[in-house]
Amino acid sequence: MKILMVGPYAPSRDGIAAYTVAEVRAARADGHDVTVVSPLPSAAHQFLPLGNANGFRRLAALAAGMDRVIIQVFPELLFGRVRHGTERTAVWAAIARLARRVPLELRVHEFDPAGVRSHDLERRAAAAAMGAVDRITVHTRTERDDLVDALGLRSGAVELIDHGAHFRANVDTTRGEARAELGVDGDAHVFLSIGFLQAHKGFDRAIAAFGLLGGVDAELHVVGDVRIDHPDLEAHARSLERMAAANPRVTLHRGYVGDADFDRWIIAADTVVLPYREIWSSGVIERARILDRPVIASDVGGLADQHHDALTLVADDAELRTAMAAAAGATLGGSVRAGDRAEPLLDLSTLQGRIDRTGLDLPTVDRDVDAVEPLVQVGSLRSPRYTSALPGVAALKKVVAKATNFQTLPLVGQLNALRDATIESILDLEARVEALESGGASGAPGDDPPVHTP
Repeated sequence: MKILMVGPYAPSRDGIAAYTVAEVRAARADGHDVTVVSPLPSAAHQFLPLGNANGFRRLAALAAGMDRVIIQVFPELLFGRVRHGTERTAVWAAIARLARRVPLELRVHEFDPAGVRSHDLERRAAAAAMGAVDRITVHTRTERDDLVDALGLRSGAVELIDHGAHFRANVDTTRGEARAELGVDGDAHVFLSIGFLQAHKGFDRAIAAFGLLGGVDAELHVVGDVRIDHPDLEAHARSLERMAAANPRVTLHRGYVGDADFDRWIIAADTVVLPYREIWSSGVIERARILDRPVIASDVGGLADQHHDALTLVADDAELRTAMAAAAGATLGGSVRAGDRAEPLLDLSTLQGRIDRTGLDLPTVDRDVDAVEPLVQVGSLRSPRYTSALPGVAALKKVVAKATNFQTLPLVGQLNALRDATIESILDLEARVEALESGGASGAPGDDPPVHTP
């Protein structure tokens, strides 16, 4: 069978790219003739920018003579170059036309049900396209139910397939060998959070929870890098670096790791920690499953449907702390290892004692003055809009902006990060002063110490 596979591909730094590679490898092993089309330059046979209706019309020309087309679906691939519901409607119409020309499979990795519900024309176009394709697959029951409900599809129109069906181990090594190669303590209980450094991955939650474990020899390793060079992602990565630097038993290994080292990190770990804030399904859970490593993950998206016998789901930060403590045989509320940190972060009662010993007098603070208000009023810096009353000038501004964004956007992000960090520092200092003036109490009995996260 001649198959046209459409999706991100190696060496793209992308979990869906890794999935595409695995499926192509399996299809070829089954004797199929597979041609790969990627929306980004890669090792694929063809580079075809998709992301709008014109891209899918060009894809239809490439599909001529194929027995089947498989598209690895996620929003950026479908709509990366469009912004409005009417443009997305045109994309769905182009997909429907493609489905009428050749058997088409949509391998849905991510989908935005709320987005299509908010635009009736797009919802109807998406439903028509989904109804025209030969096969629709997702990885979990939750994804299936959301898709069927959002588009009003018939029962049974969406199939479930195992996320890790085509995954294979990329290395053959032992835990000890993996730790030696990675420079990891051979005796400690190793927690691992791995993947792109993005806020929705929740790695900051893992660092905060780990900081409250005590009575055990343990380490937390956060491994990954930002997916693209964007100010918001860079700001989050810097925040993770600050959090990791505050605890000597936490290490952030910033940098993209290839397939072999990705598996090597999982093998080196005792427990994989994935406190996602949002996600549909997780390829990391599937890799941990085939490499026989337990996982602690948030109960979000369709993760409850992923088949891993050693998967512990947590509903909130308190359950995350409890699960990590149970995994390592730790206690809650202390330091990670005796001597590393004698007290929890921001222990104000201890700080009060130090101040008393030095005889330092705290200044009187005027509570009627909001110290951060001037900074809040400044607001975040944003790039100017491409507007002008003169004909053609707005278009010219847009061209100039696209040509210089690589220089200006990092500066914008840095200035916004500086403003946000200043506000956070002022609020932190105000909270410390208020607590000390009230007698050193840091909160109600049993409260967790405050942890600032992005």
